[in-house]
Amino acid sequence: TELVGKKLGLKVDWTEEVGYEDIFTGLDSGRYDVFAGGLWAGATRAKVGYFSTPVFYSVIKAWGRTDDHRFDNNLSAINSPNVRIATIDGAMEDIIAKADFEKAQQVSLPQLSPFSQNLLNITSGKADVTFAEPSVIHLFLKNNPGTLREISPNQPLRIFGNSLVMKRGEDDFKQMIDAALNEAVFSGEIDK
Repeated sequence: TELVGKKLGLKVDWTEEVGYEDIFTGLDSGRYDVFAGGLWAGATRAKVGYFSTPVFYSVIKAWGRTDDHRFDNNLSAINSPNVRIATIDGAMEDIIAKADFEKAQQVSLPQLSPFSQNLLNITSGKADVTFAEPSVIHLFLKNNPGTLREISPNQPLRIFGNSLVMKRGEDDFKQMIDAALNEAVFSGEIDK
C-alpha cells in the first residue's frame, strides 16, 4: 500500500483497524478510501465493493490435528453433524464452512479474534478442522510443532487473489490503484 501511494504521489494515512464485517460500511461512509489488509474477492463481496488487481494469491486448505485421520483424502467427510469447524465470524473459513460443509457445527469466534485462537481450538479438541493458507499454519507451528497437519494435500478448497478493496462506483480511483499495482507486480517490486 505504501508502494502504491509512492507510485501515485499520494500520502497514505492509516486511519483504523477494521474487522471483516465492517469493511464495506467504512468504505461507504467515507471513513477510509481503501481497505489495505488484503481481501479475497467473492461474488457477495463484489456486490458491495471494488477489488483491485490481485497482488498475490492464497491457496486455502483444510487443517486438523495430527492424530485425526477421519478426513484424509475425503474432505466431504467434514460435512457431518459430528464435525466441528473452527471459524471467525465473517472470515473466509466461516464462509467456506457455511457454503461447503453446512451440516458440520461451527465453533465460532468474534471478529478481530486472533486466528491463532482458531488453531488452539483445534489443538485443544474444541474443534476438529479449520481452513487456512499454509503460511498462517506454518507460523503457528513454529511455536506449536507437530500439533496440526494438512488434511488433504492435493485438494485445495479455494484459491484467492489478495486485493485492496475500494468503494463501489469509484472507477477512476480503482483504475489508478490497479495501474500502480500492475506496475509493481510486473516490475518485480512486489516479489522483492
